[in-house]
Amino acid sequence: MMKMKPLARITITAGAVAALCIGVASPAMAADPIDDPTTLETIELATPGPANADVLAVQESKATEEYVADIPERDTLVTVPMDASAGVALDQGGAIVTIGLPNASDAAPGVADEEGLVHFDNTDGSITVPLVREDGVVQITTLIEGTSAPTRYEYPIAVADGGELIDAGDGFFAVLDAAGQPAAMIDPAWAKDANGRNVPTWYEQQGDTLVQVVEHDSGYTYPIVADPAVRGNLITKVTYPSSPYGIVVSVTPRSGWAITPFSNWWAEYKLWVASHYEGNKFYNQLRCHVDVAPFKSPWNLDAWRPDVSYSNVLAAACNP
Repeated sequence: MMKMKPLARITITAGAVAALCIGVASPAMAADPIDDPTTLETIELATPGPANADVLAVQESKATEEYVADIPERDTLVTVPMDASAGVALDQGGAIVTIGLPNASDAAPGVADEEGLVHFDNTDGSITVPLVREDGVVQITTLIEGTSAPTRYEYPIAVADGGELIDAGDGFFAVLDAAGQPAAMIDPAWAKDANGRNVPTWYEQQGDTLVQVVEHDSGYTYPIVADPAVRGNLITKVTYPSSPYGIVVSVTPRSGWAITPFSNWWAEYKLWVASHYEGNKFYNQLRCHVDVAPFKSPWNLDAWRPDVSYSNVLAAACNP
């Protein structure tokens, strides 16, 4: 499959956006309920982070009524269905995690503009727009249009036999595979109104369903943007070889190209190791590899090394 071109981001002009929103003859591409020049800008302006990866267009599948985004650099394939009840599938090297969409049983069929943004009218005062980013993150973005919209949005997670959804701490949730290893991570909840104000929000867990609660009311300016951002795992393996000095925690990253906040690495790392391989000295060594030596794989964290400052870890080039 050809690599998809990124969509224009916040700098897009009104004329260019109008061109993006021209529909085609397919019923799935008919009148888009949120086709206006501010939709992508609204989402991008609200999304936390100083430099979000570009949004990728999803390409229409010739075999099925769905859209796909192939990101070979991340070993990731994302499928966005036209039927909301099918959920968004994140396939990372054959390990598939499916994230259900809010109010899927009542949502209208998905519609898409010609550049591949698929939208679902949830028929409850909210619209869901899954965005696939070039770093492999899937933002399942919901635009809350007014006070009549729900304050609770349910995202059922389909996990492999023996897998489960867990609270990973610090606001993160994780989808574990049958072996108990992270298959996908979900970033902490956030929500912002049209003026950039934070709207109170948090996750609740009901079995394998993640619920985002958004406490919106007339005191905020609509639309409000909220989403669970889902990413495949960053780490593929952790082993514990011995060295002449002691135990080494050997971490194999999926890709040294994974430019993502260190908090994402740390949240996932803690799910791979026992608690005695956490702590400041492991935090600093892992951070050093992420910051300055991402392409040196595996990343060896020396359990025997004393706990020193991050600057001293850097001086040792993460480890000698």
